[in-house]
Amino acid sequence: MKEMKDCKWRQDWTDLARSFAFQYNPALQPRAIIVFGCISKMVSDSEVKQLLRILVKALESYTDLTLIEAIIMCLTRLQPLLRQVCSLYMHSLTVMLCMVARAHCQPPFPSVC
Repeated sequence: MKEMKDCKWRQDWTDLARSFAFQYNPALQPRAIIVFGCISKMVSDSEVKQLLRILVKALESYTDLTLIEAIIMCLTRLQPLLRQVCSLYMHSLTVMLCMVARAHCQPPFPSVC
């Protein structure tokens, strides 16, 4: 997205998407998480921690695949915005790599998956 000076509406939209992304609502939360990932120009460590916590809860129940996909899409977009010295950078990268490996795991090796 092209940078515009005094772009208040974009900051308001980001704040609104952030607030919906971290509230439990099966209908809105996945959409808000994707929007948050797409329009954010900066991200804090606490926001990434919250996303990872939501991902862990979603993986525990494994019933809402849309939420899992939304979080992975969001983290993929937010990954370049994280400071590389941050410990969450490696954690989020590891989570995404595990999810990709899980998606490509073949049935002949079920103990590895």
